[in-house]
Amino acid sequence: MTTWARQSAVFVSKVTDPWINLAFEDWLFNTQKQFKYQLMLYRNVSSVIVGRNQNPWRECSVLALDRDNIPIIRRKSGGGTVFHDMGNTNYSIMMPRDEFDRKRNAHLVSRALHQMDVPSQVNARHDIVIGDRKVSGSAFKLVNHRAYHHGTMLISTDISKLGAYLKGPEQGQIVGRGVESVKSQVTSLLNHSYTADHDGFCKCVAQEFEMEYSENPIPATFLTMDDFHASKEVQDIYHTLKVTTCLKNSKCMNDTRDQSIAG
Repeated sequence: MTTWARQSAVFVSKVTDPWINLAFEDWLFNTQKQFKYQLMLYRNVSSVIVGRNQNPWRECSVLALDRDNIPIIRRKSGGGTVFHDMGNTNYSIMMPRDEFDRKRNAHLVSRALHQMDVPSQVNARHDIVIGDRKVSGSAFKLVNHRAYHHGTMLISTDISKLGAYLKGPEQGQIVGRGVESVKSQVTSLLNHSYTADHDGFCKCVAQEFEMEYSENPIPATFLTMDDFHASKEVQDIYHTLKVTTCLKNSKCMNDTRDQSIAG
């Protein structure tokens, strides 16, 4: 039987580098096992994150991303391809595998939006929607005795860029493997609330997490570049992610487009 040093913990990253934040997330999930439940909140500069089994050429406009110097990064969980920018906030809820429940976590985040007077609902795919438009999609990972549920929240994301980068005009020329994303119409919180912002969303999600998974108030721990530089484990994960980035440079742009790219 596992003995937990603390029931729950909340981590808020002050870093906006997508590789570092994904490294922090992996580090918390795999090494910080003194906490039974963990919540991580963060946002990244412009980047595209593809699911573990996806083919980036089928999911996004690779040439447009290369032109605008926006990286494509493969995460370790499944799920679809997402566009990150500073108007998008990411949440990750970690827990024992035998307690993992996607529906429970999606409703937790939806209740946080209700605190912000945003009339959200959870649909059958466990996406969070306002009306018929999605504001949050999610993915999950199950490993041994642990699991996590992470997702995006479109607060003030540039929807025009999201559409331009993720519509994948090259996909008609590609025959390849990989799981395709389910395309959805999206909206942002600012279309439904004048006051929605990153800090307010983080506060409300942390409060709902505390009520759901903790018996006591949880002070947030802020992750900074000092934490990154102080941890060899996080740095090792970061370097692995950088090496395995889907498209590291423009070399592959000169390859023929009808080749099969493994997902």
